[in-house]
Amino acid sequence: MAVDLAERRGGAGRRPLVLVGPYPAPWGGISVHLRSLQQLALRSGYEVEVLDVGEGHASRDGSDGVRDAGSYGRFAAELLRVAARDAVLHVHVPGNNVKAWVVAFAASRARPGGLLTVHSGLAPALLDGSPTARRLAWLAAAGYERVLCANGGIAAALERCGVEPARLEVLPAFVPGAVAPADPPAAAVAARARFSTLLAAALAPGNQYGEDVLLDALGLLGARRPDFGCLVYGPGTAEAAFGERLARRGLFGRVVPLGEIEQPASLGVMRLADAFLRPTRADGDSVSVREALGLGVRVVASDVGHRPPEAVLFRAGEPADLAARIEAALAAPPPPEGAGAGDVSERILSAWRSLGLARVRKGVQA
Repeated sequence: MAVDLAERRGGAGRRPLVLVGPYPAPWGGISVHLRSLQQLALRSGYEVEVLDVGEGHASRDGSDGVRDAGSYGRFAAELLRVAARDAVLHVHVPGNNVKAWVVAFAASRARPGGLLTVHSGLAPALLDGSPTARRLAWLAAAGYERVLCANGGIAAALERCGVEPARLEVLPAFVPGAVAPADPPAAAVAARARFSTLLAAALAPGNQYGEDVLLDALGLLGARRPDFGCLVYGPGTAEAAFGERLARRGLFGRVVPLGEIEQPASLGVMRLADAFLRPTRADGDSVSVREALGLGVRVVASDVGHRPPEAVLFRAGEPADLAARIEAALAAPPPPEGAGAGDVSERILSAWRSLGLARVRKGVQA
């Protein structure tokens, strides 16, 4: 019945879905989730396009359904076009800077009544520390039917901004199975052959990603387990400066940097590992943690954000505790495949339909 009502609301059955946010590459959490949602909509028979406001926006020509919306002028023009099309809008922002809330506010005024997803575990610190950000977040949220939050801390911070609790929902930002694992880089395969115990981790620039915590923990672990190596991938890991930091800690050769790799290859890297590590100081809901658990790989993650129960947690910012938890995880059996996935596909589809999204192709299972 809900689908029939949504289709009647859509008139001729052609209300497109418009996703707003960063799109791969780079291969960060929000962009990967956005692409997964695009694929979910297409599989379910909906018309969908993406407005890319991320780093790669200038390369978009719209031919694959992804349009350039990264400059102020392009964003404004695309919002006017979206409003004229009577689209269902689903906006994704980190929420950890004022610009993100400006994007959310502008989109809601162009096409009120859509969905907003807030991803970053750093969003509460911004909102609690800045009256301007709190006011802007409240104004932005007022233009959406519902606000989806990657964890409870984000939802609580938005409540403190004055957003009604009934419009807030905590929902993991993860749709499993969007892509299949691909062959990992040759350096990763060689490391698997060289080390009897192999770990893996994703890093990015910024204190919140915990590079120092990870490397200090690996140094402690190396004193007790000379048999282990660690694959590390993500922006900056192929740079000479990262290699120098490894050398200063005596980890050069034991830690194998892979640089930034595409999502299918990163899944291939995870499958090689005995455990995947997430050393962050702040998190929303980590796509990589859920990917690794879904592949049946042990996960050791900091005790921040929204963690699946199958993950082994360590105290954020404490390398000694991370090293101890790695050893404990390795002594236990790996999780079954599919563990911790937290598939939200049906809840997302239901939310889109409740806003009037209608199928382009009749008879497609949604």
